[in-house]
Amino acid sequence: MNRLLRNYGYLFVAIVITLMSAYLFPGIALLLIPLFVYIVLKDSKESFIVLTMYSIIMVIVFHFGVSLEYIIKFAGFGVLIGHLIKLKMNPFRTIMISALYVFFGSLISLGIESFYTSKSAFNIFVETYKDGINEVVRITSMSYADLIGAIRDSYIGITFFYSVLVAFILYFIIGLSVKYIYKEEMKSLSEFNIEGFKISEFVLFIVAIVLIKTYDSTYGELIFYSSILSLISIFAIQGFSSVYWLLKLKLKNKYVSILMALFFTFVIPGFLTSALVGFIDTIFNFRKV
Repeated sequence: MNRLLRNYGYLFVAIVITLMSAYLFPGIALLLIPLFVYIVLKDSKESFIVLTMYSIIMVIVFHFGVSLEYIIKFAGFGVLIGHLIKLKMNPFRTIMISALYVFFGSLISLGIESFYTSKSAFNIFVETYKDGINEVVRITSMSYADLIGAIRDSYIGITFFYSVLVAFILYFIIGLSVKYIYKEEMKSLSEFNIEGFKISEFVLFIVAIVLIKTYDSTYGELIFYSSILSLISIFAIQGFSSVYWLLKLKLKNKYVSILMALFFTFVIPGFLTSALVGFIDTIFNFRKV
């Protein structure tokens, strides 16, 4: 009886958050993620029961496309993160699995919206990020048409790039909440290390996408630029991790080290430099030298 009441309580909170998001404050839907993380950490079986009940109610109450947004992007993501925390996976696997979840969730969302609106996925992507696109046009010398052409060649990669950033940020935020609210420990981001990397396979991969770009006039550039952006995002997180590890070793202060590593990655000298550091660290593994 107590478990049943607890499940209904979780469900009630999830429904309230969703309704507030739908009709008052859209951003509050993010609270569904820590809520379902909490449910998983309390009882894995209960999390699936609550997620199933929540999904049924969402499909009944909302438009199918809208309900999937809440189920996949927020509630389902919280359940996934919760289980990854319980499994105590290393940061690389946790962030990559989370990023792939966000990535495919975004593609599914684009596909559903494309189906209902009869617009192409690319046009929906441009409409979604039009403010950011206009800002890039304003601060650079690129014309709108040139920028749209560049995005057309890489929007899948941009989506994955965005997914890795989301997964990285949420790992950081949820890590803090898990430690101070749920009394669980997540592994430090300084332990993020790309697994199974072999320079020979990496070179073959680069050669392959260059050949695809050269000989496939239809999808070649999309595959090439999307692959490059995806690699940059992963290596940049590796770069952040190695810089954070070094700073923590030298400064002996976790929070100052995190702030300085974030500054290095996102401000000066920037994402590409961080990706280069991450690539070098992947080959030589500074943390084991």
